[in-house]
Amino acid sequence: MISLKYFFWFLLSTVLTSCTVGYFPDRNSQNMLVDFPLLPHSEEIGTYLPGDSLPAEAYIRVGVLEVRGGEFTTYNELIRRMQRRAQEQGVDAIQILDKQHYIDECDGCWDEVTTILSAVGLKFTKNLDYLSEYLKAKEIYALHDNDSSKQAGNWNTKVWFDFDRTPTGIEGQKDYATFIERYSLDYLLYEENRRWRYATDEYGRPRMRVRTHASGTPHLRVWFTYDAVRPSLVRIKDLSSREESSIQFTYDTFGSLMKKHITLPDGDVIEQVPTYDAEGKQVSSGYYRIREEEREPYLRVVYKFYSPDDVKKQLVLK
Repeated sequence: MISLKYFFWFLLSTVLTSCTVGYFPDRNSQNMLVDFPLLPHSEEIGTYLPGDSLPAEAYIRVGVLEVRGGEFTTYNELIRRMQRRAQEQGVDAIQILDKQHYIDECDGCWDEVTTILSAVGLKFTKNLDYLSEYLKAKEIYALHDNDSSKQAGNWNTKVWFDFDRTPTGIEGQKDYATFIERYSLDYLLYEENRRWRYATDEYGRPRMRVRTHASGTPHLRVWFTYDAVRPSLVRIKDLSSREESSIQFTYDTFGSLMKKHITLPDGDVIEQVPTYDAEGKQVSSGYYRIREEEREPYLRVVYKFYSPDDVKKQLVLK
């Protein structure tokens, strides 16, 4: 996901100057009727003509696809175009609907005929295993007030996320969740809404972002320093209180985050250390207060991920 976001910033740099401009994302470019992501692929597309029996295996109808051709575009060519469109849209199979013709009448010239072929896109639930890469929730446990009988910590908060990592709900106390979000790249660098304005460097990466209140008044300014493609230092200034904080990032030789060194406005230091599974996916984080070179446990965050079971009931078309 991160690589796609950097690609987005690169595209922006080709059309924008280095001045601070508004950020208007397009989250609905797939034009599908489900809210889970559909990833492009190059696999063969199952094609079902009108009257064909649909497969017995479980699937979800995710939306309607359309392709267009001219008056003499063959049916086979339209189907080939539809199959390519399905791959681009992350669809596994197509159920062909009616072919239609539209005539654009023109006085004194040849009428233009457009042929439109429509199909229902199907996504097989067996191919939704990639959803396990998408964060569903974070559970936060407090460690600094923990007793010896609760080594895992005291449960404090659960934050729910949609598929673009935007928080959608919270259960429990908000203080720790607010702290974790405030010092995350998901918020500082990748959050996509109209309250963020930004300026890019010569490589198209954000060098500064400014977040505004609903009234348009700036209240947060963030500067970014990179090593190659990854942020290495983030400086944050609250424009209301004039307080400043920072985050330093340390990566391993494979580019995975090893730790974040967070310096708070009062000078206190919090260190975040991620934990990864065998496939390299981050599954938890430990937060520690650094006091006189010693690490004092502060918080533990456990990540939960989506699964195909979360979307099987999203049958938009029946």
